[in-house]
Amino acid sequence: MENQKHNKVSEWLEGLQRESWQLELIVSGFTIFLLLQLVNILPGMFLDFNINTDFIPLIRTIFYSFFTATLFATKTLIVNLVFHIFLRGFWIAALGLRSVQQETDFDKLNYSPYFTDKLKRLVPSLDKLIIRLDNLCSVVFAFAFLLVFMFLSFALWVFVLNILGFFIQMLMEQLSSGFFQTVLSWVFNLIAIVVSATSIIYFLDTLSLGFFKKYEKIARIYYPIYRFWGWITLAGIYRGIYYSLVSRFPKNIIRLLLFVFLFMIVLSQFSRITFYKYYPDYISGAKNIAHNCYDNLRGNEAKIWTASITSDVVDSDYLPLFIRYDVKSNEVLDSICTDYNPTKSSIFVSGIQKGGFRDPVYKEEDPDKLLDCLIRLYNVYVNDSLQTDLDFYFYTHPNDDEKGLRTMIYTGDLPTGKNTIGVKRQSLDKEKKLYERGVSTIPFWLQSRE
Repeated sequence: MENQKHNKVSEWLEGLQRESWQLELIVSGFTIFLLLQLVNILPGMFLDFNINTDFIPLIRTIFYSFFTATLFATKTLIVNLVFHIFLRGFWIAALGLRSVQQETDFDKLNYSPYFTDKLKRLVPSLDKLIIRLDNLCSVVFAFAFLLVFMFLSFALWVFVLNILGFFIQMLMEQLSSGFFQTVLSWVFNLIAIVVSATSIIYFLDTLSLGFFKKYEKIARIYYPIYRFWGWITLAGIYRGIYYSLVSRFPKNIIRLLLFVFLFMIVLSQFSRITFYKYYPDYISGAKNIAHNCYDNLRGNEAKIWTASITSDVVDSDYLPLFIRYDVKSNEVLDSICTDYNPTKSSIFVSGIQKGGFRDPVYKEEDPDKLLDCLIRLYNVYVNDSLQTDLDFYFYTHPNDDEKGLRTMIYTGDLPTGKNTIGVKRQSLDKEKKLYERGVSTIPFWLQSRE
């Protein structure tokens, strides 16, 4: 009975294997389409997170690691799947040709006996070519998703190390000084060293295709590390594919391909080709015109980082200025605005109340006080002259719902031609003392109104 069941399963799997190329093509094509959309969405998601959040360094590091892993995995998967579709197309072409001609008749080519003999030995038959291409396509398809899961494991590795470091730091801050703190400090540091060292060992073993598993004594010591980090990085999901590929092909070839592939991915992410050697990559001060500082020049996908005006060329007596509220200035605002506490005292706003549920939108007790706090954060200069009589309002910019302040600058007293708006913000130094820091310089040109 068990043999019959086993035979049915084997027949079912063999049938799936024979028809798997159809599924591979469907999945590859659909996945490439989705991944191309994701590549365009990810930078915007990263910018939104960077602009609209002010989490502690731990959360930001974790997010950056997962974002980087997702970006690498997406680009890797696109390259692999495009290569896979190319190979499958080649395979289908060879298969179609075999339906009309199964064997190559080298004698009809009328080549010399010497060259004909060489071709018969060097050129594979269509049957062998089809089998090799089919095997290669399946391997490339599996290898693509193996790399994706390896990137996920790397992100989880960074996540665990950061969480461990955060809790160790938090516990150390809660302990009072003395002998007990010194002992615990040594213990925590030892734990951190052991965890970091074992993670590096596991990482090297994975990339070396099992170096620490080869030797009996070392393997016994390494096995608990292998189990622990395998559970942490969810390696059990892809170990079947990993060991199948490692056992199928020579390890040196896999090591070389893996190293070259990862090196090319990293190189493509952190390098570029440019012939603009007389154009600087970073431009500071008034020598740079940023398109996202002008509403008429900004593209649909661009965001307002600091401040914005309506146009680079002005022909009216009043020029609207928008200053984006940077949430990373909340600590500065707390030190400036000591006479008022916002209603939203926490980053988590909930509509769950004792009496039921409501929209999680809080009505501010004194909006004027809140506005005054935000105004104190910024100083506006026109041609290096501090503007002290500006009237500010809360404003949500229609560009991408950026929140901030809006005011009007009177241009009637300004000279025709180039003028400059400078926005400076209060900041805290390492000693938590306030100082003024420039955040935006926006040049504009005033037309003659005669």
